[in-house]
Amino acid sequence: MKRNRGLLELSLVMLLVACAAWWATRPATTPSLEERQQQWQQNFSQSFEAIRQGDFDKAERHLGEARALAADFPAGDRSLAETYDDMGLLYYKTQRIEDCKRAQASAITALLLAGGPDDPELSLYIDRLAYVSEDVAKLRAMPARFFELKLYPVRGQRLQAEAKKLIETYRARHDEESARIVEVYLASAPTS
Repeated sequence: MKRNRGLLELSLVMLLVACAAWWATRPATTPSLEERQQQWQQNFSQSFEAIRQGDFDKAERHLGEARALAADFPAGDRSLAETYDDMGLLYYKTQRIEDCKRAQASAITALLLAGGPDDPELSLYIDRLAYVSEDVAKLRAMPARFFELKLYPVRGQRLQAEAKKLIETYRARHDEESARIVEVYLASAPTS
């Protein structure tokens, strides 16, 4: 009887050790979309406040985190465009004009993909790029030309979904040139 009890106690101890080891090494759970959107909002707000206060390093850190979060949001979400737009502001304030141009063009590209050519913010984003670039006139006349810059702020399945929807929008308007530009952009997109 004592022998069985000793084996039972040993088995229980081993089970407890195994459970503790599993608990300590279990994979971390992925935050929900809502949690990631809240994290994005927090980083985005903190970055804007840091820009306002002139703490540009802090702003850049928060914008980098916001960009990483927004890149995985569902198709149609505008957070990535808003993040790149604020990155353009940050780079403008720090006189990093080439970075500003790239960020603002990425904001426009992400906005076109998420909201389409009728997005009410599109002309504002283009105006902001015009502050630092003289070659905006042809892009303003045909926003699809932003895709010729080969910037890829959106990737993967989200890019596929948003680009296909945009192509359909252009085709419904009988704008084959814009549809073709987006098709070429999509075909040349990185796979990862």
